[in-house]
Amino acid sequence: MASVFPTPSPTFPDFSTLLVKGNYHASAPIHLALSYARANDAAKVLLLAPSRVRLTEEVKQVKDGYLDEQGGSGKVARPARRVDMLYPPTPAHLALIFSLLHEALSTGKDFLHPKTTFSVAPSLIVLCEPSSYFREVPDATYECST
Repeated sequence: MASVFPTPSPTFPDFSTLLVKGNYHASAPIHLALSYARANDAAKVLLLAPSRVRLTEEVKQVKDGYLDEQGGSGKVARPARRVDMLYPPTPAHLALIFSLLHEALSTGKDFLHPKTTFSVAPSLIVLCEPSSYFREVPDATYECST
């Protein structure tokens, strides 16, 4: 089942809603997404963080041996293909993403955007650092990539 630590580790009991509050290591959301996808073969996971640069730097600082050593293995790569990561920098961007997320329909005309259209609806959404969306001065960096 899902965990915020590398395997082997204690896992959460089955849940429909989960709130992890308090201090935790920077790679915890990644471990949660990967462990959930690994435990549920049909699961799609969406991980949302306010800043790609900040998340990357914080994960590098943790020096997570498991991700360093096992990150390219099939044990990690297979479930990682079912984890999508998006980086909405502001509350407006986050609301926009939530309003655009949808599952592709097999019939009729459908709005198919590669970032917001899923073949299967996400069964887990991980929201990293939600408090950053409520600060007066956002510390997220704005990035534009094509």
